[in-house]
Amino acid sequence: IELINFIKNKQKNCSYLNVEHLLSGIMNTKIACAILRNLGFSLDLTVGKINAEEISMLIKNYRVEILGSLGFDGAQVTKGGIAVSEFDNKTLQSKLIKNLYATGEVLDVDGDCGGYNLTWAFSSAFAVADAIK
Repeated sequence: IELINFIKNKQKNCSYLNVEHLLSGIMNTKIACAILRNLGFSLDLTVGKINAEEISMLIKNYRVEILGSLGFDGAQVTKGGIAVSEFDNKTLQSKLIKNLYATGEVLDVDGDCGGYNLTWAFSSAFAVADAIK
């Protein structure tokens, strides 16, 4: 339902965009384009001309065979970290260990490509610096 609602919202607000932009914000654009092409969608088709329920079902049931990886040295994306719930949301001080602070990707916060992770790194560092001054 969430994907259907996301697509319908994109149709309502951006119906003029090409399908290649349909999943931007929730999926890497290059991967999304490859999936959509493999599902038979023309990337020139506008978002307003697709069936949200159909494309959602096709995307959710899309299967990929993983053949390998480039290893850790070739990795660009990592996920995980310390649970944010274990830290004060204003100072980022640990709720479990006094005077322990965490910032950036040490915490389990994920951001879209395009500077969001950097923004979080700088913002969280600023919050900690402000708290410990």
